[in-house]
Amino acid sequence: MTKLSKKFIELAAGHEPKTIFIHHADCIEEAEYLKRLLFKVSNVKKVIINNMGAVIGSHTGPGSIAISFIGNQVT
Repeated sequence: MTKLSKKFIELAAGHEPKTIFIHHADCIEEAEYLKRLLFKVSNVKKVIINNMGAVIGSHTGPGSIAISFIGNQVT
């Protein structure tokens, strides 16, 4: 989660998105932890947690987690 939050800070630098989305595949506890972490390390005002879609989830498997936001570049 720390690596994911650092990547967020890197990609959001200068833009500072106010709303981000966390998508998870059957790992709500980890998603909640990441949410708390992102509030600590950034100026995010709103975090929306939702289930990962069936197509992505079936390819990544249980325990997958991702963040969506508008940043400086696409990776």
